Amino acid sequence: MKYKKFFITMFVLILFSSLSALLAPIFIQIWKTEGTQLSLEKIMFIVLLILLSKCLTILFTVIRERFAKDYNKANFKRYLSQIFDMDYDCIIEKGPMNLLERASIAVNSIYTFMTTGYLQIYSSIVVAIVCLILIANINIVLSLIMLAAIPINYFGYKFLNNNLKKKSEEMQKQTGEGFQEILSYVQEVDYLKQLPDRDIIYAKLDNATEKIYGSMAKVNEYAQSMTVVLEGINEIIKILLLLLVVYDYSTANSGLFSIILVTMIFPLYFYNINIITNANIEKRNFDIAKEFEQELIANIEKDGHAHLDSIDEVDINIDQLKVKDMVLPFVASGKYKKGDIIHINGANGSGKSTFGKGLVKFRDLGNVKLNGIPIGDCSNVDVRKNVEYVVQNAPIINGTLKTNLLLTAGGIDTKDLENNPFIKTILEKKTLDDEILANGANLSGGEKQKISFARALLSDPDVLILDEICSNIDKESRDDIYKYLHETRNERITFIISHDDLPEGLANHSIN
Repeated sequence: MKYKKFFITMFVLILFSSLSALLAPIFIQIWKTEGTQLSLEKIMFIVLLILLSKCLTILFTVIRERFAKDYNKANFKRYLSQIFDMDYDCIIEKGPMNLLERASIAVNSIYTFMTTGYLQIYSSIVVAIVCLILIANINIVLSLIMLAAIPINYFGYKFLNNNLKKKSEEMQKQTGEGFQEILSYVQEVDYLKQLPDRDIIYAKLDNATEKIYGSMAKVNEYAQSMTVVLEGINEIIKILLLLLVVYDYSTANSGLFSIILVTMIFPLYFYNINIITNANIEKRNFDIAKEFEQELIANIEKDGHAHLDSIDEVDINIDQLKVKDMVLPFVASGKYKKGDIIHINGANGSGKSTFGKGLVKFRDLGNVKLNGIPIGDCSNVDVRKNVEYVVQNAPIINGTLKTNLLLTAGGIDTKDLENNPFIKTILEKKTLDDEILANGANLSGGEKQKISFARALLSDPDVLILDEICSNIDKESRDDIYKYLHETRNERITFIISHDDLPEGLANHSIN
């Protein structure tokens, strides 16, 4: 385990912290046995022992939380990687926001269990046993009543947690779906801002907010009600114990040290019993996180093992496309090499975009070969290293123009960017250091598409797929893109998905 040393260190610190809390009652037990009288010095000594215990607890907390950043980052990146490796249609079906929300909850659940419940449960068992031994020396009946609290708490919380697990799984699903729906509205800033009355939007979001906060309320209502019941049972046990101690003292069967001892041990004992039983809650959340991880792994996309250094030929022989239960009437055949520009046109819903996504192995295309190798047998990484798919809605991130251009490209000098003939057209109105706002709010549609197109070119793909990227941009931007494609056509195989006519002489093949 990568973090084995940390967890060992944490366990030792927790054990010392827990045992230090026992030092005060242990010394009181010793003084009681020896018949020593209570003095101011002894009181100060007890106070110092309690301060030591608290200092160790603070030390444990500081070390644990400083470690949290790297541990949680590593877990979150692992979940992100597993989400990105999922089957394309599975990601769309479950919703990226839903998956992200569940990943965030899973990371917190794993961290909480590994750094508290998993480690503290053992030290708490030790503390509880010592507490029982100390009380048994005073009154065996008291220790037996305290012992009875363990199965009551354990089975009570186990029942609670089994039901909470089911309710929490449903809550995570509902909140993820709710946030996904809300995000679909919130990200459309331009549309929302221009609405004179947003009440109708708020009304449409009622169902989403009900999913989120309704599911949370159900879980909290059940959890808090059942917790009150279990805590009430503990309170009754504690009151019964205190009454028995007071009764013993009033009948002269026990002395002042016994009173002091039990008033210190009872809270400590029940605190550690709560840790033991509450570890079930953290274990439940941990199990849900692991089940989510298994769900991601079960839906991992198919991969091939054939290696591709480059793609020199694309051989297509398709008579239809399938997306789950849908059959799309896409027909295409031909062999294409570098220098070829293929215009793909056809009716809406005929499968043009599905074909484009299939060339980057988002979906199964069937009878397509790259360099004579069936595309399904080719490595996903190698295909995506050599094929670039550019969509109509250009992905723009917060950051500078340079950051957006070099989003996935590395080792490119600023001068190389400035000297690129296509990027020069972007730099006529922008600088590389210009900040780009969320969703490219300070960019025109043409500028967004140019950035997206330029980003694809910087990876120097052997196959370039342009999916309706020029349908909603200005003529100047469209002309710049088509001119560059024509001038550099021999560097790649280009598929242009477009309802519009292309400039004469640009495409030398067509798929209709």
